[in-house]
Amino acid sequence: MGLFSKWFGGARDAKPPETLQSNPAPEPEPAVPEVPPWKELTPAESRERIEAGGIVVLDVRTPREFESRRIDGARLIPVQQLTQRIGELDRDAIYLVHCEHGMRSADACYYLSMTGFKNIYEMAGGIAQYTGPTVRGPVQS
Repeated sequence: MGLFSKWFGGARDAKPPETLQSNPAPEPEPAVPEVPPWKELTPAESRERIEAGGIVVLDVRTPREFESRRIDGARLIPVQQLTQRIGELDRDAIYLVHCEHGMRSADACYYLSMTGFKNIYEMAGGIAQYTGPTVRGPVQS
């Protein structure tokens, strides 16, 4: 009797070789929250919140991107520097975080939420989708 006939019913009491037996189930991965602990705002909702005031716009792009187009009054902390500069941020402030398209801002929001920040909003689609007023050029001191 051949190997395949043993596996597929040729011999009812035959067992497959030990090397082909199934491995035990892997350990389950830790549960990841399905809903992030921050709220995502559309570009229109973001504009409304900015115009209403009382919110810190946190731009997590590079300085070059910031100079090319930014929301007036936005605070620049590139996502790559966020862990080193977290102490510069007020944990009680309300933040609207954005980047160019939304990937880096999601990383920044995740980090902020994991370090105890509670009032975090993310601009969906980043500044590329934002229709509000913006400024260009070097930051004036």
